[in-house]
Amino acid sequence: MISQADRLRGSWVDGIIFLFVIGYLTMGRSFAYIGWAPVFIGEVGLGSILIARYSALIGTWLTALTRPTPLSAAAWMTFAWAFYGALTAWRGYAAGHDLMVILKLAVLHTYPFFLFVGVWVGVRRPNFLATAMSWLAWIVGIYGVVYCFVLQPANLGQVSASAEVTLWGQPYGPAVALLGMLCFEPRLRPMWLPLTMNSLALLALQVRASWFGLMCAIGLWAVLKGQVTRVFALALVVAGLLAVGIATDLSVPTPGRRGGELSAKAVVAQVVAPVSSSLADELTGGQHSKEVYAGTVNFRFMFWEALWHNVHSRVSWTLFGTGYGYPIWDLGPTMPKEAPELRSPHNVFMNCLSYGGWCGVLLFYLFQATLVAVLWRVYRQTGQVFGLCYIAMINVWALFDPLLGSPMGAIPYYCLLGLAMAPALSHAREHDETREHDTIDEGNTED
Repeated sequence: MISQADRLRGSWVDGIIFLFVIGYLTMGRSFAYIGWAPVFIGEVGLGSILIARYSALIGTWLTALTRPTPLSAAAWMTFAWAFYGALTAWRGYAAGHDLMVILKLAVLHTYPFFLFVGVWVGVRRPNFLATAMSWLAWIVGIYGVVYCFVLQPANLGQVSASAEVTLWGQPYGPAVALLGMLCFEPRLRPMWLPLTMNSLALLALQVRASWFGLMCAIGLWAVLKGQVTRVFALALVVAGLLAVGIATDLSVPTPGRRGGELSAKAVVAQVVAPVSSSLADELTGGQHSKEVYAGTVNFRFMFWEALWHNVHSRVSWTLFGTGYGYPIWDLGPTMPKEAPELRSPHNVFMNCLSYGGWCGVLLFYLFQATLVAVLWRVYRQTGQVFGLCYIAMINVWALFDPLLGSPMGAIPYYCLLGLAMAPALSHAREHDETREHDTIDEGNTED
């Protein structure tokens, strides 16, 4: 049993996890850059927990390493993934690559430790995840609408023309908030306002990777909850609304760098442009589709192809990658040579392959598989599907975005997964206590 004193001592850690989930998913890059480079708020938070609340991070991890628990496989794969990251960073440093770039890339292996903090909080606060998702729905919904339709169009919060980070960052959380409402709210009708606001923000931001990830998550939710027919009917309704929007040609202005308007035609054009740029041109009158809708996808596929050929040009690179810090930006088909900030290929698979080779790819997906195993156990024990749907959404999203190599994507990802995995540990403890109690009772009966 967890004592009241332990709950009180853990309250500030709960606050950090809540702040990180809400902050990163709401303000994204702007929240991540609170601090002094190269030490930002995520690193400060993790270091504070490590120093002041050792048991929340290392204690939870070491317990899973040294005792058979539902988290043991995930704990060992976290160790293997972190160790391989250190080796990949060392190889890059030994090759003479820039140390700062190496450290920024290696966070792909350090942020997973937030998983164990999330588990620690979730065991002590069983309702913490549902409460956080409820707050997220409202906060991200309000901020997302204000950002898309007021702050960004008016360039409010732009510190300077050359500033790397704006005062008001782009939200990452509308898709996560929508999934949370679907999984935790017994009735969606009372939540119509945050549901509408997050849907508007999701469409207005025009990040196709988040759309695809959310669609996969909803499809998995439908299968696990036996709601395939209802989701199919909802898809038909959405298709009908898009058809009406295309016929009426309604549109409103949105953040200009991704098309400049929110309309049914723009949404459909973004989806079909990678497959048929001519159809996208027809829908948008030839505006934006080639430069923004299809151009981004075409560039990335050419970049990934160049990375594929590069990593397979040597046997050692094929197995173990080029090492962190290798200038992959020089391989971009039209990328300026003076742009080292594009150190990520915007694809977690290609990122692991380029820097860590096929060994890196194998370790990463084995690690994710151990997390899926725990979340599947939670689903079988409690019926809660959020964890499985969320890990599916983010892993699809990360195939088109540098999500898991950035603090605004990876930190809330591992925090929320830890919270979602906590019931597996709680059920295991209850089972052990029950067995111990039954053993004592049997002993007393024999006496």
